[in-house]
Amino acid sequence: MTAAPAPTTPAPATAESTSPAQAWLVVAVLALPIALVVAADRLLVGWSLRDAGRLDAPTLAPLLGVGLVLLTRRRLPGLRTRFDVGVTPRVIRRSVALVLMVVAMMVVWNQLCLMFGWLPAPRIDVDAGLPFAARAAAYLPLAAAQELAWRGVVRPTLGAAHGWLGGGVGTGLVWGLLTGTTWRFGVGYGLLALLTAVGWSVMVSAVLEEMRHGQLLAAGLFQWALLLALFLLLPEESGVLRAAWVLALTALIGGVASAWVYVRSRRARLMSPYGRPER
Repeated sequence: MTAAPAPTTPAPATAESTSPAQAWLVVAVLALPIALVVAADRLLVGWSLRDAGRLDAPTLAPLLGVGLVLLTRRRLPGLRTRFDVGVTPRVIRRSVALVLMVVAMMVVWNQLCLMFGWLPAPRIDVDAGLPFAARAAAYLPLAAAQELAWRGVVRPTLGAAHGWLGGGVGTGLVWGLLTGTTWRFGVGYGLLALLTAVGWSVMVSAVLEEMRHGQLLAAGLFQWALLLALFLLLPEESGVLRAAWVLALTALIGGVASAWVYVRSRRARLMSPYGRPER
């Protein structure tokens, strides 16, 4: 006579497990000061046309969100952060890959615009009131402020709850919704900017997911390159709906292609295609 098997008990949750409710609570806390700053800017300043890379309150507001999250982290069990900026050969390779992705997207975007006559030619004189080298340097703190929030907090937090792909899509939605100045040109333009952010976010997630170090550095370089590329390719006045269509299309194509390649890689290694990689 064999003994009855002992009753099983659920395995304890690991330190990496995060419920969707916990993850989105972190996102809500981070989003609160950003939304308040953007709303205040709308009421006090208005949606005046201005350089999207300018260091003003709305563009630096993600730093306030990160600060609030860190101040309340003891009440946020779902919080996951990736603030490591260590430099290794793998970090350098991934950073170069992300910058080249930006270059490829912008080349395709510009060619489509010129082919269909939707935008004037890209800037020849890159000095728009500020020497180009100084402008490139000014974009560095902006890129850092943005990426501390989006890839330093939002992506790892949502990824722990929804897997790498869900985390990438969710980060893109948060990124696009909280980029308040994109909505000043209307709902259609704002929705296209939202789709663009989702495509970019999935691209970055596919490259960053299995990096143990230097994720924030690689993502910051991507954001910095993106700001420079948009400055060079956008016309003098932004808000062109057809240009937004082209930009959204190229971003979504890049996101789908990056996700397809990464999913195939994970399946080949017998890993869950859309979940978190085993550590």
